[in-house]
Amino acid sequence: MIFFQHPRGAIRRHGLRQKFMTKQLVVLFMMLLHFQSYAKVQAQDKITLQRRAISITEFLQVLESKTDYRFVFNQEVLASKGTVSVNAKDESVTSVLQKVLGAKGISFTEKESNLIVINNPAAQQRVSGEVKDAEGNALVGVSVRIKGTDRGTSTDQNGRYTLDAANGETLTFSFIGFQAAEVRYTGQQTIQTTLEVAAEGLDEIVVVGYGTQRKVNLTGSVSTVKSEDLDRQIVGQSTQALQGLSAGLTVTNGSGQPGRDQGTLNIRGVGTLNTSSPLILVDGIRYDNSISLNDIDASDIESISVLKDAAAASIYGVRAANGVILVTTKRGAQGGTQVTYGNYFGWQEAIRTPDYVGAQDFMRLVNQLNTNVGNTAVYNQERINAYNDPNRDPNQFPDNYWYGDILTGSGFQQKHSMSLAGGNEKNKYRFSANYFDQAGLIRNMDFNRLTVRLNTDFKISDKLNFNADISGRLSGTDEPQATDGSAWFQFGQATKINPLESAKDENGNWRALRGEHNVLRLQEEGGIFSNNDRLFTTNFRLNYLPVEGLTLSAVASNNFQNQYLTNHTKRFTYSNATSPIGRDQITKNAIGYINQNYQGLAEYTKVINDHDFKVLGGASYLGQRTDDLLGTRFDMPNNNLTEIDAGSEATQLTRGTAREYNLVSFFGRLNYAYKGKYLLEANIRRDGSSRFSQGQRWGWFPSASVGWRVSEEAFMQDVTFIQDLKIRGSYGRLGNDAIGNYPYQSNYILRSYPFGGILNPSTGLEIYPNSGLTWETTDIANIGLDFTLFNRLNVTLDVFDKKTSDILLQLPIPEAVGLRPSFQNAASVRNRGWELTMNYSQPVNEDFRFNVALNLSDVKNEILDLKGTDFNSTDNNGLNLGNYVGRPILSYYGYLVDGIYQNDAQVANSTTLSGQVGPGDLIYRDINGDGVFDNTNDFAYLGSNIPRLNYGLTLGANYKGFDFSAFFQGVAKVDINTLNLERAPINQDGNFRSAWLGAWTPENMGADYPRLTPYATNYQPSQFWVQSGAYLRLKNVTLGYKLPKSVIGDSFIRNLRVFAGAQNLFTITSLPSDLDPESPNDNRYYPQVRTISFGLNANF
Repeated sequence: MIFFQHPRGAIRRHGLRQKFMTKQLVVLFMMLLHFQSYAKVQAQDKITLQRRAISITEFLQVLESKTDYRFVFNQEVLASKGTVSVNAKDESVTSVLQKVLGAKGISFTEKESNLIVINNPAAQQRVSGEVKDAEGNALVGVSVRIKGTDRGTSTDQNGRYTLDAANGETLTFSFIGFQAAEVRYTGQQTIQTTLEVAAEGLDEIVVVGYGTQRKVNLTGSVSTVKSEDLDRQIVGQSTQALQGLSAGLTVTNGSGQPGRDQGTLNIRGVGTLNTSSPLILVDGIRYDNSISLNDIDASDIESISVLKDAAAASIYGVRAANGVILVTTKRGAQGGTQVTYGNYFGWQEAIRTPDYVGAQDFMRLVNQLNTNVGNTAVYNQERINAYNDPNRDPNQFPDNYWYGDILTGSGFQQKHSMSLAGGNEKNKYRFSANYFDQAGLIRNMDFNRLTVRLNTDFKISDKLNFNADISGRLSGTDEPQATDGSAWFQFGQATKINPLESAKDENGNWRALRGEHNVLRLQEEGGIFSNNDRLFTTNFRLNYLPVEGLTLSAVASNNFQNQYLTNHTKRFTYSNATSPIGRDQITKNAIGYINQNYQGLAEYTKVINDHDFKVLGGASYLGQRTDDLLGTRFDMPNNNLTEIDAGSEATQLTRGTAREYNLVSFFGRLNYAYKGKYLLEANIRRDGSSRFSQGQRWGWFPSASVGWRVSEEAFMQDVTFIQDLKIRGSYGRLGNDAIGNYPYQSNYILRSYPFGGILNPSTGLEIYPNSGLTWETTDIANIGLDFTLFNRLNVTLDVFDKKTSDILLQLPIPEAVGLRPSFQNAASVRNRGWELTMNYSQPVNEDFRFNVALNLSDVKNEILDLKGTDFNSTDNNGLNLGNYVGRPILSYYGYLVDGIYQNDAQVANSTTLSGQVGPGDLIYRDINGDGVFDNTNDFAYLGSNIPRLNYGLTLGANYKGFDFSAFFQGVAKVDINTLNLERAPINQDGNFRSAWLGAWTPENMGADYPRLTPYATNYQPSQFWVQSGAYLRLKNVTLGYKLPKSVIGDSFIRNLRVFAGAQNLFTITSLPSDLDPESPNDNRYYPQVRTISFGLNANF
């Protein structure tokens, strides 16, 4: 053993008397106590050193001569390790040691007083163990390394590892999503380790555009949804699972229909009058057209990053104006094959369905609406009284609740997911298959989906690796035939067919309803509208590392989609119809879609002392083509025939179209950090889109952002309760070309004109061309704050201002031009708001832990400019929407209401909408006092259906083998127009909600609802029908239990968890109990559903 020490600190024993030595030792001891902290600081002294091919002993001697460090080591052992080279400039001694000794597999241990012990690599012993999480689950792929060296391994599929370690060395355990752990090796044969789930924070890796970053180094606004967050949601569509999980991301579910219950996504409000959906990329590949996030099963998703500001999104330039969603799918890990299987079985039921009155009350209310205006009652008392007899003839005196009668489906759904994953140091793989089957609440209104995915990673050499991902999706949607959309027709009829109608006559023959097809017959005997959708995707990536720090990548991906739609319509006769209804018809529609995406990327990272640089440059090409071919024939000889050839050639119709779109892009990014606390990022992108004319196709989209990690400053080091504190700001410009294909061009229309007794073909322009059309642009400013308290609470706060300009708008042109106006870059919209995210996790004891996550956001939408084209428009259902400067997009407009007329004198002294107005009707305000009501001068702003103050709250707890989670989601500020939901019929064609039993009458003058009349007076667009749509909904609650090892035993099952869950369990809202705040402003849509599910998860 050789002992090296600096001569300035030497104490030599020869020639010293005992008394003097004692005094010296006392003085030295006091100095050590006094300067203990100083010694620790000296351990961080910097050194500059350059040497080539020197022995390790010589290297340590040089360090001793230049620093206050002393080293203890075995000279013979180190001599066998050969020579080393060192090139350090102003680096800490420990950093230099880790680089030089670590490359030789040698570790070291720091002692007090600047003493460092070089561990003896020859004294290594075999150590093994298991790594588990706090719940006892084995963790696969945990990195187990000897600190300060390149020696290490990973845990296998059982969470086990084996490694050689020497006395005094430290084993480090690290795994994404968990807090790293260190264990000192002191000769023990096994080391069992438990990793705690990490609070979101310092070492979290976040997926960003074309790469990843540590969360602490982010300067843009990015929120992340992890796989465990998605796994808590027992849903069939991935967009549903996102609702309420990310601040600033609004997910609106307007329907519960199988296959059509996807959520509509908006990031930081609605920023344009055109398409406002965000750009979605899966593993870096753009998903477009009818390909969506729902084509990826939630079980295959590792994480989702939501890019919200310009700094985060501008690297994608085009379409990034509406935000970007990056989906990363799960991949294999080193270790043996790990097999997982999960399922659930659920039953659905409609919630908050219309509360319609029965037959007797229906007849009374129909009589009331007639007698209120002096008309004769429609139903006599004898018929009304006949319903008092429980043994009456149901064919003569029916009493049907049609909304409930059409719900003939089972509502049963099931999902099965399995995966196989594993690999070694060279190759990794993950294969998964997921099947989802959902039967609707209406017979033959079903959906099924099968997805398969294979992700592979190959390490060809130290400089070359290759990723190959292949996935496929097969889905099918069926619906009963219908005049319009199937669900729209089924529920639309159910809201209109009154309780006095019966499906069949006394002889059992089908009856027509409201002069149209019988909805129940269409379910049982009608044709089927089907959509069979096939998607195949490939994604190949080659990475080459020619020199240290430089990575060159080539990416090639293709999406191939084919939709095959078949609409089979049957003609039926009915006992109460004089002629057959409908027409035998077969329509086949084939839609093919190809998306080709090619990218070339170069990324270089370099650390120069305290300066960290990362530079990214790249180019990409996107090509899309859609082909649409349709054929129709009528008059089949038999309405059970389903092929086009069975129809008449004389009645055939055909159509074929094609669309193409190309985008060429060049982009770059610079990341810079000084001492890990001063951060800078700059992005630039140049896009060329085929959707614009030759001179307008290219656009520049830059952004810049800065960050300051305040917690890394010296003055913060004594603030122990703050682990991270960062201030950041960004500004940039984004683009949007999602404006349709070639809107700058004018269409040529082929027509035929009679001339000279014959039809002559002709061609003419339809739209006035505008070759100057260019990009919509969005400028975003963002200020953010991130901090972590007590290693438990993570908080992120963002404030932003987002302005979109040059929005496409059709401005009027003189009629003399003879053409329709083209689109122009004219409008502008602003969204301002803030977002708050808080996450807290706390282990109470060894058996119990809990976590709380809250996100809250508010966005105020405002139209800034419409170039004088402000408007409002009333549809056939009486709903009025308009765009006005200073108001949100498509807000509600209508009359202001000053109450209900109580007597004739009030009516006589007021300006009324018509001569039919009487006591009991709504009092509309004549705003400009001109004695005339119109939608220009007398309509006022009534509210907006753009949600504000969106929030989500997740509660989780684990106790021994039990786990519990509850997810609440809601909106605190939004308006809903209930006119189409609450209005009463003006004749027998329709249903009355039970609330109309309390309508205004002379005997009930304090009523909440106006009087019933056969006029539409009270059903105009007005303030009366606009209500707060704020709500809080328990979206998902799950209780699970993991069976203990004592039950599973040593079987092939490694972990087994059973669970039960419920979706949409209850809702708190001020709306009536039969109105759903998440549904559109109409009750003819498929309703929201409550689902009760049971399932299991198993690892093998």
